[in-house]
Amino acid sequence: MSLVRTPAEKTKHTRIATGCAVVFGSAFILSGLSFIYLALTAEADPDDRMAYYFALLMGTFFTIGGSVMLYNIRREYGDLQVVSSLQSAAPGRPWMWRPDWAAGYSVEVLRKGHQRLWLWTIGWGLITASVLWEARRGMPDVPGLRTVVAVVVLGAILLLSIATYRTLRTRRYGDVRLYLHANPYRPGGTVSATLKATSELAPTGPMNVTVAYVHEYVTTTERGVSFTHENILWSDTCSIETAAMKMSSGIVEVPIRFELQGDTYSTDDAIHTNRHYWRIDAEAPVKGIDFRARFEIPVWR
Repeated sequence: MSLVRTPAEKTKHTRIATGCAVVFGSAFILSGLSFIYLALTAEADPDDRMAYYFALLMGTFFTIGGSVMLYNIRREYGDLQVVSSLQSAAPGRPWMWRPDWAAGYSVEVLRKGHQRLWLWTIGWGLITASVLWEARRGMPDVPGLRTVVAVVVLGAILLLSIATYRTLRTRRYGDVRLYLHANPYRPGGTVSATLKATSELAPTGPMNVTVAYVHEYVTTTERGVSFTHENILWSDTCSIETAAMKMSSGIVEVPIRFELQGDTYSTDDAIHTNRHYWRIDAEAPVKGIDFRARFEIPVWR
């Protein structure tokens, strides 16, 4: 029995998976709203404050979690439709199945997830605000409750710090792209590309650039908790002096060039939980927020 699915079969399975995910996310939201309702109705009972705290926290968590889930489903389903059309237009050429690669460049992957991060940050902030508001009115003398409140507050501060830092870095350097001089690159050949960013990229020292072949895989514990791991199977690094960078119409251009070994491997990202891929990391010291970017590049035999 063949494990290779036709485009029609892939579309059918994608729709089924999307429908299941929508049901799952909607169940989260309904559960969250139910908990919030219980919290609001339990507020009138001064002798059951723990039920109020628990219901409020769980309600907010489930509601935000379900909302984020549905938001991600909407975006990912749109992305799958684009990939499906690219696969139909270029069968057997996986380096043309990503919109950015097909257009001749690679997008910066560290920028991904900003919207989801801010959704979680805002949601956790609402939880924290509710907890602190109730703390002003007095908390029951329950062992460990103050520790829980402290963890909630610290979590909110941490999420806000990370989200703010990523947003400031993104706004400062703009739409950073790596323009490919070939698609695909070949093992044993040359990787030649140009990194382009806004004029805010004014390094105070050399830019360190690393090309790496990465094995990324996901493991799941007996309790269902997933962890992502990565192994660097091959890498090479170079330093690009500021004199080699070009400024043109408010855009900084950084030339990048590497020689790949002939015994290196092709990209293999068909299975997202166990994939091999090539990436380029660029880092440079800059006044204020240091520059850092990561790009995935197509390498096939």
